[in-house]
Amino acid sequence: MPGDPLLRPYYDHDTFNAGYLVIFKPGVGLIDTATNKPIIASFGQSLGNSLAGKGIGIHTHRPNGSTAAIASGSDKNYVYDLEFLEYFDFSNLLELLKNLFWNFFKNYCKVVVSQPLEIVRLVLQVGYFDFSQAPKPKEVKKHRRLAESLESSNNSLPELESSSEGEEEIDFFQLTRDVSSPKKSTSLSSSKTTARPSKIQPISRHTVDIMTAIASKDGPFALFRGVNASFIHHTLAHTIEAWITGFLSPFLGIPDPFFLDLTHLTEPAKSLWLSVLACVLAGVVLMPLDLIKVRLMLTQFNRGVPQSESTSSSSSPSPSVNEEAQPAVNTRSVRESIRNYPIKYLLHPPPTITLLTVLHQFSTTVFRKASPYILFIRYNVDAYSAPNWYTMANLILLIAELFIKLPMENLLRKEQVRFLLKPKSPEEDKYRVVTIDNPDEDLIVNFNSWDAAHANAESSGKLSYWQRFKILGLFNGWRVGVLNVIGFWGYNILRSSEVLTEEKL
Repeated sequence: MPGDPLLRPYYDHDTFNAGYLVIFKPGVGLIDTATNKPIIASFGQSLGNSLAGKGIGIHTHRPNGSTAAIASGSDKNYVYDLEFLEYFDFSNLLELLKNLFWNFFKNYCKVVVSQPLEIVRLVLQVGYFDFSQAPKPKEVKKHRRLAESLESSNNSLPELESSSEGEEEIDFFQLTRDVSSPKKSTSLSSSKTTARPSKIQPISRHTVDIMTAIASKDGPFALFRGVNASFIHHTLAHTIEAWITGFLSPFLGIPDPFFLDLTHLTEPAKSLWLSVLACVLAGVVLMPLDLIKVRLMLTQFNRGVPQSESTSSSSSPSPSVNEEAQPAVNTRSVRESIRNYPIKYLLHPPPTITLLTVLHQFSTTVFRKASPYILFIRYNVDAYSAPNWYTMANLILLIAELFIKLPMENLLRKEQVRFLLKPKSPEEDKYRVVTIDNPDEDLIVNFNSWDAAHANAESSGKLSYWQRFKILGLFNGWRVGVLNVIGFWGYNILRSSEVLTEEKL
């Protein structure tokens, strides 16, 4: 064995002289055999100063004295390894800004496309609809045909009257009630047309019918209520989650689980719990923004100042009018809502909403992170060995995840709306950021509360527990969720097809 000192007792790596002018010692560097010192110490002072000022190789930007630090075997310059100078390079900075703008644009387009579906799902989760008196689709078609036939007959009446005017005798003595009856009918018809309900009136629970009811009531832009709040919430959720995992993963000695699956990690248990912790903390931090988003998605565009405030401001003198008539009252601006969020509810959030948020984030993250790992360990299926099976299994797992987290999401949304409808004093919520003062006019749906008050008022007897459970609707909005999952699943397949091809090659 060449490394055994018993076979070569004459060999000592430090003192053995093979006749070389320079030898290499691990941990020290190049050694001059004549002086038995590092070769850097044998250079002249001028050369040492020039090397310290300019540097060579990757140490080009080191400050003066770094060469002496290397010669003395000091610690590594960790500040230099951060490469701050690359961020101030114009070409790198321009490329970074381009990537940021493109990523923000793509994420905003995703939120805009999915916002109508999110509004429909939220309406189905917190709204109560009574379709017992609603006409069936066949009856609606019959009514439409009857209305068209009546319109065509009414249009043909003036022609018949004009042709028969010359033949009929003129009646100079007309009754007054014949004249007054058209006025009454026109007044009734005008009152019916001007009376605009504050709630949407869909004919069924289908997605298209809900979207049609919202668009016909408030216009097509009503389907994009709260799109900016949704985009900010989506972006901040991913950013905070990435920050937490990136900050804590070095202390745990594991790679960042935000950018890697559990199948590629050495310690999947630590990575899973770190991902769950990051997702839960991000959800708890963003609870105020989530409340603002729900309020913007469920309230009318034209929300005015409450009547009590307007009457008090009209009866009070001019200084108090200026104090109360602030633009931030009942505002629909996300920036103003965040800035004027009540400090009381920011420091002491509602415990029920906090608990439901933690459970919702926990159920979502555990299933999303653990399912690919279980699929790989149990069935040896991943995106590279069996891409077709993995794609279909991923779709099934996404739909299963939806049905697992949907009841928790329903409970969370109901509790959020119940908190928004809770009366609050001006000291608690001065700018009405988390308060809906007039739900009959501001909310676009009737709230489906925990006690099923609407159903109890309409039914003659007391409801059973099964009827209450059905009215509660813990799985309402599952059609919209499935459509959303299938849409983004197809988008991810189109986006990752080229990446999988390159990996195979």
